[in-house]
Amino acid sequence: MSSYWPTGDQQPNATPAEIEFARNWRDTPKVVFSSTIEKVDWNTRLVTGGAIDEYAIVTHPVLVGGGTPFFTWTAG
Repeated sequence: MSSYWPTGDQQPNATPAEIEFARNWRDTPKVVFSSTIEKVDWNTRLVTGGAIDEYAIVTHPVLVGGGTPFFTWTAG
């Protein structure tokens, strides 16, 4: 990513979509979580600890209803 997108909008054959994406990519702050990388660039900050490997949303159906629902359901 960092070898192309920082200047992707300046390429002579860049499409309008590539130009827009390159500008968004360059301007959006990024965070890299790593315990092995020592340096990052291009509007990026490095976090070496406290990374979350995975989120798991688990639902437990309730046969007799009650409690606060995590997701709301509407028939439509």
